[in-house]
Amino acid sequence: MRLSLTYKLFFTQLIAVGFAIIGMFLLIQHSFDSGFLGYVNTLEAERFEVLATNLETAYEENDDWEFLRNKYWLWGKYLADSRPVGSPAALRPSPIPEGHWPPRHFQPPMGKRPPHPKRPESVHLFEHRVILMDTTKNTLFGPPDHPQDMVIRDLMLEDETVGYLGLISQQYLTDDLQLRFVKEQKKTFGSIAVAMACLTAMLSLPLARKMRFAS
Repeated sequence: MRLSLTYKLFFTQLIAVGFAIIGMFLLIQHSFDSGFLGYVNTLEAERFEVLATNLETAYEENDDWEFLRNKYWLWGKYLADSRPVGSPAALRPSPIPEGHWPPRHFQPPMGKRPPHPKRPESVHLFEHRVILMDTTKNTLFGPPDHPQDMVIRDLMLEDETVGYLGLISQQYLTDDLQLRFVKEQKKTFGSIAVAMACLTAMLSLPLARKMRFAS
């Protein structure tokens, strides 16, 4: 069965526009994912700086890191206090309740490990990627492995380095709220793409007929 010229034009236009819509959808999705990850990393950088400043102030008040050593609930409080005011994360409880043994994701000093292994779904959160080190770069809190691309900030007191704060860069989104937002946006993009495809199908046939008669 041979297709008439009208339908040949119709399917040609439909396929061309369909590829254009798919390409646009993928480009917008990639751009959104990259841009949103960059935005999240910017917020983390601001939180990282707040945490560093608070630790410098605490060190100045206590003269060394002994006030913090092995006090996981206190480390958790500093992490919680670094959250932006009014953010959804700031409304959550501290990751380390006072008086409790450190959760699975924290690496204690002196080779002492928590009794449970890490949970793979939680190790990419900010709290699990930040590392506090003393002047000899011995880990006081945080994961034991330090990748080479880790961001490191000197903790200073009167032009003297008193420690280091590191942050392992985030390569992809892991927070539940962030992932939920991205998922909703992708659904919206998908709905727009489907609507455009349906509109294209509705307009392509009349346009193809006009093109046939014009020729």
